[in-house]
Amino acid sequence: MSPSRILKARIAVSLLFMTNGAIFANLLPRLPEIKDMFELSNAMYGLVLIALPIGGVLAGPLPAPIIRRFGTAPAAAVGSILLAGSVFFAASIPHVAVFFIGLLLAGALDAVVDTAQNAQGLRVQRLAGVSIINSMHALWSVGAVLGGLMGTAAIALHIPLPMHLAISGVLFAAVALAAMRFSLPDSHEVPAEVMTDTAGVPIIRRVRVRRCWPWCRSRSSRCPGCWLRTSATTGALCICETPWAHR
Repeated sequence: MSPSRILKARIAVSLLFMTNGAIFANLLPRLPEIKDMFELSNAMYGLVLIALPIGGVLAGPLPAPIIRRFGTAPAAAVGSILLAGSVFFAASIPHVAVFFIGLLLAGALDAVVDTAQNAQGLRVQRLAGVSIINSMHALWSVGAVLGGLMGTAAIALHIPLPMHLAISGVLFAAVALAAMRFSLPDSHEVPAEVMTDTAGVPIIRRVRVRRCWPWCRSRSSRCPGCWLRTSATTGALCICETPWAHR
C-alpha cells in the first residue's frame, strides 16, 4: 500500500476521532439549560446523566459482532451518524424520559464507535510502521474543544437547542461519511486473538463470554446473566482505555 494511501487513511481515522469528541461536546455547554428546562433537582440531574455510562456498559458485547459483520470503518462512521441523531433526539424533545433514553442510546453507540475507530486506527498504525494512536486520541480532544466552542457560540447567538444540535449533527455526519470513504478496508490476515504494535506489544485481545453462574451451561450472550457479566468485564476494559474485541 502506497504511503499516500496510508496518509489518507490516517487523516480519515483522525477525523472519526475528532467527530466523536465534537458530537458530545456540542451538548455540554447546554446542559444547564436542559436542567432548567426540565426543572430537575441536582440529585435527579445527576441520575439522568449517568444514562450515558450505563448505555456504554450495557453495550459491551455489541462492538465485536457489529465490526465483524460490517467492518471497522462503516461501524465507526455509521455509528457516528446515529450517535449525532441520538444526541439530537435526547435534547430536542422536552421530556426528561426522552432525554434519559437518548443518552442511554448515545452511550451504547459510543461503545461501538469507540471500539471501531480504535480498531481502524490500529490497522493504520501497523501499516504506517510508527506509533500514531496517541495523535488520534489527541484529535478527539481537539474535537471536544471544537464542539464546546460551537455550543458556547450557539448560546451566545441565541440559537435554539434543536436547531443547534441539528446543524452540528449534519455537519459531523458529513465528516464521518467522508472519512469512511478514505478509510482502510478490513483485512482478515491478522488473527483476531492478538494484534501487536511495532514493538510487538499485544494491543487487542478477545474477551470470552463468561458464565454468570458455575451451573450455567449457555455461555452465550443470549443468557441475560452471562451478558451482564461480560458487559461488566468489557466495560472495565473500556474504562482502562484498553482496546479489546469480544467473542
